[in-house]
Amino acid sequence: MDITDIIRTKLLTLQPRHLEVQDESDKHAGHAGHRPGQVTHIRITVTSDQFKGKTPLQRHQQIYQLLASEIQQLHAIQLSLKLPE
Repeated sequence: MDITDIIRTKLLTLQPRHLEVQDESDKHAGHAGHRPGQVTHIRITVTSDQFKGKTPLQRHQQIYQLLASEIQQLHAIQLSLKLPE
């Protein structure tokens, strides 16, 4: 299981209505933090009812806490954390 699978599994605990975990490492070839053959840049999109009543900062903090060990292995993570419409 690679890091994207681990991240996806952990994010499923939020019971998301929508979840995307994209490895964008190849888009950053030649830039700082890129390590060929490794996952270094991740884009995450989550839509979850569990974000209700939370500020954007609190949502980000929730994700950082949930993925603390995985984030340490990455160079960059981009989060889009949404409430259901």
